[in-house]
Amino acid sequence: MKRIKLKGKHSKIEVKDGLLIKRFDKRLAYNFWKEAYFLSLLQPYKFVPKVYSINPKLLKIEMEFLDGCYISDLLIENTNRKIVKNCLEICYLLDRIGIRKEEMTHPDRHIIILESKPYFIDFERTHFVALSKNPGNLTQFVNYLARMKMISIDERLIQALKAYKQKINEENFKNLLRILFR
Repeated sequence: MKRIKLKGKHSKIEVKDGLLIKRFDKRLAYNFWKEAYFLSLLQPYKFVPKVYSINPKLLKIEMEFLDGCYISDLLIENTNRKIVKNCLEICYLLDRIGIRKEEMTHPDRHIIILESKPYFIDFERTHFVALSKNPGNLTQFVNYLARMKMISIDERLIQALKAYKQKINEENFKNLLRILFR
């Protein structure tokens, strides 16, 4: 399995004493605030890195370093249904609380697997969506799984996805899981 790369698109990343330190350029202060906000908001759910400090003056976040592998590397090597199901559950949670991550169509570098547990990272593009709109995390992740040849899309799955998009609830989510893991 490949190890994660310490490279940020909108920030500089370094690891020091077991901490990941993410520093944002002053021109990208808005990205810093979104990352800090959503990481803080999602701490209780334990699928994001632990945040140890947020320094607005330096546009710096110190968090847990997740020394795992990317989900794409894991899916290529084997098809771990438990990890995929956990990712779907996290996407469902984000959808329920109205958070659009904007990375679920290509989560290759946004989900790290550590000790068989998925962690979602990089929340600088994340935002809330209106209650009338679909956040789309789960449906985007299902499309990603199809592109990775982990699942095949048939009429039952299409109908289940449509029902889920129309009404994000536990019944529609469980129906999707039944179809995906039959």
